[in-house]
Amino acid sequence: MNKRHVYLDYSDAPDGTAYIDVLVKKDEIGDDMYTDFNAPPERLADKGLDEHGTTEFIFEDLNIDSSSDIARYNDDGYVSLSVHSKEVERITIEKSLGYSSDSLNLNVSANDICKKYRGIKLAYVSEDGKVLEVTKTKKRSYDIKKQPEFTASGEKAEFRTTEFSPLGKLASFLLLLNVLIIVFVIPVLIIVRINDDISWKMWVREELNKISDSKDDADNT
Repeated sequence: MNKRHVYLDYSDAPDGTAYIDVLVKKDEIGDDMYTDFNAPPERLADKGLDEHGTTEFIFEDLNIDSSSDIARYNDDGYVSLSVHSKEVERITIEKSLGYSSDSLNLNVSANDICKKYRGIKLAYVSEDGKVLEVTKTKKRSYDIKKQPEFTASGEKAEFRTTEFSPLGKLASFLLLLNVLIIVFVIPVLIIVRINDDISWKMWVREELNKISDSKDDADNT
């Protein structure tokens, strides 16, 4: 699993939607990562076989530049992550050629992106860069076995992370705690109990010996 490769999928989208983009707060990007224009999305135009029989993919850039609507978009501090952050390597649009989702390729972990940007939204964008509609802030789901994915449906947005859910982390902690109790605490308690039993028996024997010695002294007087 490549945690820097994120699926982009959408449904119930406005007419003219070519892809979805990730929107984040501009002031959270950071000066070291911010750029005026990163790179336009690439659309999978065709595929075939090269002379060696290997599948060859042919991509073309969408007609999006620094003057496009998505590049100039700034609503309540939200801007395009793919346009303005060096954390994004590229967006590839593949649904148009029959694939189930598009792809967002990052230079960092997708999980780190969602930790850094808490209020992520998704934008439906046309092929010439016009922002057609924006979702509400995303909710998060958890699945450690699947690829990270952003999903938009109408106004709804969701991010599937490869991390353990909070409940999963709690369950793992409780399991570890039980193991530690079984492996370390219970044996210690058993040893302490055995030592207490031995100490008790020794004390009883000493007391009986004292009583016996006292009785012998009385008999000899």
